[in-house]
Amino acid sequence: MQDLPYWLKALSALSTPAIAILGLGIAWAQWATSRSKLVLDLHNQRAQAYAKFEEPIREVLQAGSCDLRIYLSYCRAERDAMFLFGRDVTDYIRKTRETLNQLSYATTMLAGNLEAQQRNDLLKLSTDCTLRVSEFWKELDTLMIPYMRMDQKLPWTVRK
Repeated sequence: MQDLPYWLKALSALSTPAIAILGLGIAWAQWATSRSKLVLDLHNQRAQAYAKFEEPIREVLQAGSCDLRIYLSYCRAERDAMFLFGRDVTDYIRKTRETLNQLSYATTMLAGNLEAQQRNDLLKLSTDCTLRVSEFWKELDTLMIPYMRMDQKLPWTVRK
């Protein structure tokens, strides 16, 4: 190597760090792409879980009552959403399930022969539960906004 010019020796010495820096750039780009895909997949799973609440809630609001089929449909949607959201969302979903359970009880009991006072109490319970369920989308949307926003879609080095 003694007969090589100085600039060629310097170029040879710089090639190894340049290749290492290029490798780091490629690794960072792969990491950013994988992270973006993970965020998008999580967003899609959350959107699907959110959509599964539509049918049971719509049916409750249309009928003003809740039967076992609707209740089980809601429970399946709750199960699918259980690990996709934080405690704030899951607690609200659980609370709404309890409301649907009370509404189901009132619906079942109102089908039987009751005294006037019992019927009035159950009608009040049914109305209260239906009103709470009617607020479902407003409350759930407010709670889910942070989970659906996808703020983390860009790596920190690219964000403004």
